[in-house]
Amino acid sequence: MAPSDFAKANIDEIIDNLTTEEAILLTAGVGFWHTHAVERLGVPAVKVSDGPNGIRGNHFFMGTPAKCLPSATALGATWDTKLVEEVGLKLLAAEAKLRAASVVLAPTCNIQRSPLGGRSFESFSEDPLLSGLLAAAYVRGTQNGGVGTTIKHFVGNDKENDRMAYDSIISARALREIYLMPFMLAQKYAQPWSIMTAYNRVNGTHVSENPALINDILRKEWGFEGLVMSDWFGVYSVDHSIKAGLDLEMPGINKWRSVDLMNRSIQSRKITIRDIRARARKVLELVQKCAQGAPEILDGDGQERTVESEEDKALMRKVAAESIVLLKNEGAILPLNSQKVTKVAIVGGNAKANVLSGGGSAALKSSYFVSPYDGIVNALAGSNVEVTYSEGARAYMTMPTLENELVTSSGERGWIGSWHSHESDDSLTPVENVLETRHIDETRMFISTSVPKNITKRWSLRLRGTLKPRPYDCAFEFGLTAAGRAKGSSITLPWVDKVPALVHAWYLGNATGDAIADVLFGKHNPSGKLSLTFPKRLEDVPSYGHFHSENGEVRYGEDLFVGYKHYQHRNIEPLFPFGFGLSYTTFTLSDLKLSAPVVADKEFSLTASVTVTNTGSVAGSEIVQLYVSPPATSDLTHAALQLRAFAKVRDLQPGASERVELALDKYAVSYWEERFKTWAVEKGVYGVKVGASSDALILNETFVLSKGFEWTGI
Repeated sequence: MAPSDFAKANIDEIIDNLTTEEAILLTAGVGFWHTHAVERLGVPAVKVSDGPNGIRGNHFFMGTPAKCLPSATALGATWDTKLVEEVGLKLLAAEAKLRAASVVLAPTCNIQRSPLGGRSFESFSEDPLLSGLLAAAYVRGTQNGGVGTTIKHFVGNDKENDRMAYDSIISARALREIYLMPFMLAQKYAQPWSIMTAYNRVNGTHVSENPALINDILRKEWGFEGLVMSDWFGVYSVDHSIKAGLDLEMPGINKWRSVDLMNRSIQSRKITIRDIRARARKVLELVQKCAQGAPEILDGDGQERTVESEEDKALMRKVAAESIVLLKNEGAILPLNSQKVTKVAIVGGNAKANVLSGGGSAALKSSYFVSPYDGIVNALAGSNVEVTYSEGARAYMTMPTLENELVTSSGERGWIGSWHSHESDDSLTPVENVLETRHIDETRMFISTSVPKNITKRWSLRLRGTLKPRPYDCAFEFGLTAAGRAKGSSITLPWVDKVPALVHAWYLGNATGDAIADVLFGKHNPSGKLSLTFPKRLEDVPSYGHFHSENGEVRYGEDLFVGYKHYQHRNIEPLFPFGFGLSYTTFTLSDLKLSAPVVADKEFSLTASVTVTNTGSVAGSEIVQLYVSPPATSDLTHAALQLRAFAKVRDLQPGASERVELALDKYAVSYWEERFKTWAVEKGVYGVKVGASSDALILNETFVLSKGFEWTGI
């Protein structure tokens, strides 16, 4: 029987035939990346893989070369749900199949509270609507390709320090209106196959043990029918997580849900066999979706492969270019004209360094990489422009690595590694016999479980290579270093007034240099808009002063005023506002019209329409942003303006106009009513403002709701 035959299995019959031990084993992983198989009943194992900006595969050490996409923050700057859905279908799902992975551990849609978050590059935005709609597009595209997604980290995992222990203390309204909202929207519009719980506590209880979040909100209120898994090593109990509704503990190493501990919990009546079978059912349902979605993965040989096509490379380059934000362009200095420019100076170590993504679960070995330096040089090929380079001020957190400076005796980049067992599992003395030899082209190594078979518990890896000859003598200092995580969030730019033009490029993945060059030389007209606010100083950030864990507590003191809402509420001028981004052409927005609001069956609908005109000299794309203000008669605190709809006008020709419609639904006028635990819509006069960024809302209209209403669910 082929593994994919499980697509037609009767889950009820499988559940009835599971032994208690088999049911227990299904509730936890095997190794780092697999679910448990039950061969007796034809249940195959399913492989998952990290995937925020590319599909790494099994191995941290000597991983399979893969496509590295722009980071989530960069995708957020496209404001383009159609493009993100295309990325999911054509790049992420296809890459997952090449890695033999049925489920991608992505997207991340936590809110960017602070640039000090540590993994900010994995999240789309500071705004819940933008985050949620892009996450939904990511999920739709990937799952339409037959590969499951795991939206994460549910919820309140907005910083890294002390992440397994801190308690995110969030008001009920902020939790619902800001932090849960992206997950809610993804469930409404895309139905992810699985969801990953966060490491942290929320209001006193770890999320993996939190029945209010998992059972009450996610399953009962939102109707989520997928699987709930833990983050890696994010389970802290047996009975609490089982009772809360956590279906799958990951990974299967050092797990709580061993047969012994689970049986003890059954015997002590902390959990029941019925509880375990309920959790096992969700695992089986996920396996069946994987068998139905991409049977070729389960029936394949399990080997990881790398395949690149010109079509994929073109899409990677397009996505990267679409995410770039032009922040400043005094005197129209950009785009550069290679026919008029005689000399280009490229300054900065990262122009030649392999800086393409953040670390952690986003890290992978790229199948190819175009550096900014190479991208610019390639763009100028055939011209008479002189290109010079200087490293400038060194700007790295750790000493540079040497993987590109080492060669083997046969001339390959890297070195030769020989694995040696020790005299025993407990011995510190290696034996001289070589167990295995392999070429290694990395110097940053996280070996994890990627060791030869039959090697002792303690082992040695000996590395041999030669430094490339250099044009001049210099000193090298060798040693082991521990690195922190890279950041991909808002930044301060104290020197911004000293430069006439500024392009912000995020982490752009494999096509970094080509995309930057396309923008610099006008091959691509930039249309990216900031997915978060750039402050003038750290002290202006909304969470400043209460971002860090203090005795295990992180107080979300900014409450509803996250991101641009804080800057508007406090009348603080940012360096660059949320939604801001320039173009090589100009646009005008005009003739804002609102349809009559319709309220029926606890639903609300209204359509806004606006005309976008390209008033410049080149074709370009513009993003129309619509913000709603609450009734002035409200007795409650609300943000003065909240993003409620957006649309992208693509490739509008000079002089051309296009009519754009933006649909509003009940989410646009709702807030969380803490007293009654429902969503509420107030009667009154609502404001609608439309523009090209959060600080340039030039069109204004109002609509009236004569009667309010309440609703639950999604």
